[in-house]
Amino acid sequence: MDELSWGVELWDQVENLFKHEIDQVGLTESYFKLFSDVQKLQHEFGKKLRKTVSVYLPRKKPDVDELSSVLTYSSIVPQILEIGVTHEASSKKLNESVVNPLKTQVENEKRSLEKQRSHWSKLNATIEQSRKQLELSWQKYVTNFKEKQKAYEVSERAQNDIQLARVDQQKFEALYQSKVQSFDQASRNYVDELAKYNIASRRHYSTDIVTFVDDMESSSRMRNNRTRELLLMVTRINEETISKLASCNKLISEAVSALDSSYDSAKVIKRLHTDEQPPADLPFLDLDKCPPGILDGSVSELGALILGVESAECTNQLNNSGSAISGSGMMSGLIRSTHKNSKDEYLSLRSPFICGISIKSIKNTDLTIRQVADRIKVLRELVMKTDNELRSTDRMIESCRTNPKFGDMECLVRAGATYSRRLNSLKQHIKELEVKFNNLGGDLAYTKAESIAERLSSRAVINNNTNTSKIRSVNTKS
Repeated sequence: MDELSWGVELWDQVENLFKHEIDQVGLTESYFKLFSDVQKLQHEFGKKLRKTVSVYLPRKKPDVDELSSVLTYSSIVPQILEIGVTHEASSKKLNESVVNPLKTQVENEKRSLEKQRSHWSKLNATIEQSRKQLELSWQKYVTNFKEKQKAYEVSERAQNDIQLARVDQQKFEALYQSKVQSFDQASRNYVDELAKYNIASRRHYSTDIVTFVDDMESSSRMRNNRTRELLLMVTRINEETISKLASCNKLISEAVSALDSSYDSAKVIKRLHTDEQPPADLPFLDLDKCPPGILDGSVSELGALILGVESAECTNQLNNSGSAISGSGMMSGLIRSTHKNSKDEYLSLRSPFICGISIKSIKNTDLTIRQVADRIKVLRELVMKTDNELRSTDRMIESCRTNPKFGDMECLVRAGATYSRRLNSLKQHIKELEVKFNNLGGDLAYTKAESIAERLSSRAVINNNTNTSKIRSVNTKS
């Protein structure tokens, strides 16, 4: 079975991965404490040694499908209980070759975990800042829209008031025109901020998080490999002890050999993987072209218009799809406006993230066929990018084999393995989405969905133009 990538499979499980990593560092620390105590007690032999090691026995027997790292730990400790006698030279060698490196490894891993947590906070702070910028631009956009509408109504009443002086009528008309200009400027600003946000959001979910989680996986694999090497050192030390420990040492060696970073990584994916897709891009909502009934109606109907479907009943995505992205600071994908002018009118416009679009992940079962097609396109682009990176890394590896001075071979091999796993995950997701695309009706259904979305957009424009024409007609008669 092809290895999969944490970054692609577990992009939405960062907090759970941190818990996993903390447990794994704790496991390494348990190894350190264990062998440190063993080294100190090896001079005393017998019962005292067995009593001390028994403290580290697992409280319960692990399941057969447990992580290999946990199974290895659970298998080694009981065998150490059998070690009652060892030589002073063996104790010294154990201290120099295992205990001290484990201590250094634990300290380094804890510092590394702190750095990862800090980097994760910075990533979330960056996307959060981008959302706040969009939120501010949105509030200005909505506020200017409301003020323009109000100025229009006042101007119309003034024009129809025969008792009002012409000069005053012109003043109200000028005020309305100024509000129109302000709204146009606010609209342009919001479009700019929206473009910036969508770029930042796609980079955050498609690149930054994937890279960050893949780095976590690489660290996890490196930890397992380093621990495996140190545990193998224990077996080599034990082989130098008296013959009566040979049987015990053989069992330890078998347990250490079972430590498999590939198996553990696949197991973590199986445990934490969710059948969800990253948030979709946030489309531009042209308020000027929205029918008043939509703006004054339910949020779900406005969400349906944004998604390009005929009604909220056409998709579960507007109700229960996905969950708020971990660490984003936005509960349930809904942001309450704090703007002073946000009152009872246009309640559906409190936030640009209507119905959680672009904040909540999307269940595969709730994807529209247009979103499936868009996601396939994004994944294919990522496949091309990852494949190019893999090919480039392979070329560098070949160069290093010819001349080791060209780079760090071990680092390049790890990078190549990461790209390979990521490529496997991306291709698998594309296959799954292609099957879903065909199950949803394929190209014929996609064309129909595009037609519906275009028709809904055109209908919004027609409704808006019709309302404007009626107002102008009334003004002309007056």
